[in-house]
Amino acid sequence: GDLNARTGDRNTAENEEPSFAELDELELANSYPEPNNRCSKDETLNKRGSLFMDLLSCCKLHILNGCTVGDIFGEFTSINYNGCSVVDYITASADLRTLVKSFQVLALTKFSDHRPCICKIKMENHIMDAEKLAESLED
Repeated sequence: GDLNARTGDRNTAENEEPSFAELDELELANSYPEPNNRCSKDETLNKRGSLFMDLLSCCKLHILNGCTVGDIFGEFTSINYNGCSVVDYITASADLRTLVKSFQVLALTKFSDHRPCICKIKMENHIMDAEKLAESLED
């Protein structure tokens, strides 16, 4: 399921320190970094979104929605009778982010009111001979 965290167009900064905001003194304007080149069709920021941003900041993760090839406009991920929102995310560390080939929000299916999200990652395939692998393990 989703976190019902709506983050608007906010994202964590590349070189930021975590904010460790106190939950009872949470101020939306100070609990996460300023927007960092991310678009979203959902402009709403709620308290859960702010807490989610704090978690991402502490873990040094970045939201891929709305700032990655394939989803540069930040498509809605949840569509239901109450309206549309972005509440389903894929996040990545700065290192992994460099390997992301694309991120895409797919069409709505009959099975859910949430649109599937997929992320393609660049991978290298090194095929090694089994005998050479065994020899390298013996050393």
